[in-house]
Amino acid sequence: MSLDRASRLERFLFAEADPRWVGVLRVIGALVGCCWFWPGGAFQVEGPLRPYLPEWIGSLGYYGAVCLLLVPYALGRAPRWTGLTAAAMAAPLAFIQPYSNSRQLIVVWIGCMAFYGGPGERLPMWPVRLLQIQLSALYGMNALTKMHPEYLSGAVLTEMARVLPNFHVDLTGGGLAVGPFLIPAALCAWGTVLTEAYLAIGFWFRRLRWATAVFGATFHAALTQVVTIGRLDVASVLYYLPFLLPLEKERRKIAIEEV
Repeated sequence: MSLDRASRLERFLFAEADPRWVGVLRVIGALVGCCWFWPGGAFQVEGPLRPYLPEWIGSLGYYGAVCLLLVPYALGRAPRWTGLTAAAMAAPLAFIQPYSNSRQLIVVWIGCMAFYGGPGERLPMWPVRLLQIQLSALYGMNALTKMHPEYLSGAVLTEMARVLPNFHVDLTGGGLAVGPFLIPAALCAWGTVLTEAYLAIGFWFRRLRWATAVFGATFHAALTQVVTIGRLDVASVLYYLPFLLPLEKERRKIAIEEV
């Protein structure tokens, strides 16, 4: 690795993060966590942890303990141990339905922001980078899993719309009816894959970030009219913030000096 590449990697991971915006991300993670871990309705445990989770996981008392830890975490009071403990306790809740996928994203958010210590401590950028990589991995894996002939032909999408209760549209007529127009199912499939592939990489181009965010938010808004995926839409859009907020302190200062 050349010195130039090494210095870029070092800056990418260890440039100083702005503590004010780190605090904003902590507060957002705590508030969303308190809302999404609320033990409302009937819980259904899914996944590999199912045989091992006791009945009191997901109870009101357990939820209250997580929230008590998230209060000092959000306020920046010993955020490292309170946040990591809260994330560890909330991790089993990420395997409880409903909304398990979105819960998992928030657990990762809380855990990453917990690596930042209290006031006066220099904050590196790498925990923020983990959130950014998480967003790219989310979109990238979604795109990759759909890149096969059966899906791209529209056949899988048509069958999913027919049998899955969370779909709101009927594609059995050959495509998606939008007013007087019929968008072929294959075109819908290709559009979804290309959109998610672009969103996986678009945020890494600084000049494209806001346009990519608008495009992504529009995509998710349109998607809610086609299929219900719980709170995953909201969680995905929240993950745009680590890209959009001016979190890198040193880069922001240099930009001001250059102007």
